[in-house]
Amino acid sequence: MFTQYEGRYESLTQDVRARLITESVLLKAISDWSRKLGLVSYEKVATRDGEQIPRVGTFAWDLTAPSYRSFLTKSDGDKQKPGFLACDILLGEKIGVGGIRPFLQKCHSLRPLRNVGPTIQMFVADSFSHDAFKGLTTAFQKHYMKA
Repeated sequence: MFTQYEGRYESLTQDVRARLITESVLLKAISDWSRKLGLVSYEKVATRDGEQIPRVGTFAWDLTAPSYRSFLTKSDGDKQKPGFLACDILLGEKIGVGGIRPFLQKCHSLRPLRNVGPTIQMFVADSFSHDAFKGLTTAFQKHYMKA
């Protein structure tokens, strides 16, 4: 139950600040990991901590980077069109079905965009409820395991 009291926002602010700092550290680790794997263009990784909001297509993400790995690129005449890595992160709580819906909607809306190359989408969280994890698995299987 939320009640009004003096300083009620200070503790919330500290919690949110701590979460954002922790997420920034993890985004840096994901950035380094994807670079060292050779998955993304080394100097092109963008995070939400930068000057501009990282985007793939029309959507904002917490981390984005173009990828020229052969399984993600498209040929457009003589040009190679890159694919992308796009990552969202939410720490500090168990993610339920309602928490994955915006991510899944973003993923489904991104796929039909013609000017966006193939994209690896990641959602990083502390933990997922069983139903949320099942929803993510089902969405993955529908898209990638087509017969």
